[in-house]
Formats: sequence, C-alpha cells, structure tokens
Amino acid sequence: MGVAVVLMVFGIGEGSVDIALESASYKTGDTVRGKAVLHLKSSKQANGLRLRFYAQRREQRWVGATAKKPAHYEPHTVVLHTQEKVLAPKGSFPAGDSEYAFEVVVPNLNLPAPAAPSPLGGLGQVLGGLAGAIPPAQTYPIEWRLNVSLDLPMSLDIQKEIPVLLTG
Repeated sequence: MGVAVVLMVFGIGEGSVDIALESASYKTGDTVRGKAVLHLKSSKQANGLRLRFYAQRREQRWVGATAKKPAHYEPHTVVLHTQEKVLAPKGSFPAGDSEYAFEVVVPNLNLPAPAAPSPLGGLGQVLGGLAGAIPPAQTYPIEWRLNVSLDLPMSLDIQKEIPVLLTG
C-alpha cells in the first residue's frame, strides 16, 4: 500500500481546523468568545464538531521502589475542569471553509494550593525529620486549553488544540 493510500484511508490531510479567540488573555468569570474555522478538501459525514475547554495541571508523583526500579517521581497530568459543547451536530459537513462561533465561561476553580504528599505516607508524618530528606513532589501552573474536533467515523479526527492564557 502506498503512502498516499495510507494517508487517504486514515483521513490525514483531508482538512484542518483553525481557532481564533477575540482576546489574547482572560480572567476568572470572563467569557471566552471565538470561532472555529473548519477547512475541508471534500464534504464529510461526521459525528459532529465538538469543543472542549479544560484546565489541567502537571504533577510529579512519588512512586515507591519495586524490585526493578528505585523509588522515584513520575509525571502525571490531572484534569481539573472540563466543559464540552457541540458546535455542529452529526451530519454532512461541506467542502470548503465553514465558521462556527462559540462561547465558554472561565470558571473559578477555588482550588487549594497543592500539598506535597509525603513519600513515606503516615510513617513520614511520624518521622517528620526523615520525610524532609526526600525532595517534595513538584506541581506546575494550571494550563487552560481549548480543543475543537470534527469526529470522523472510522478515520482520524480533524482537530486543533490551543492554549488559553489566564491572567490574574
């Protein structure tokens, strides 16, 4: 099977999505307004065009020792909030460029500051001084992201994801 056939079977290169926001940054309580522009080379039957607005935080979590690995930290991503909207329902999407307006509100997550878990659990609390000898877990700032996806059956979805900057 040639490369062109493989790309066609999986839907690679069949279209793209662009996302444009009205503002460069937002605050809690603001309405994020924008548009998704779907560019298709040919008409497509799809299960819908969906928007996902979410907040996540990367963390380093403590993993205890095993027979094959010493104790260490591993990266982990925690999703803190998700909003999903259907921009267009299941149906036929025409060839060419189509625009879809959207609005989502930035919620107040009211999250406590992340506590560094003791790698020694309850034993670490009892032996407080010893637990201090192990470096604390790392957490990173909350990342807000916006994803638009055309859900194509039996093919790779056409999608785009961008960061959304929150200030203050």
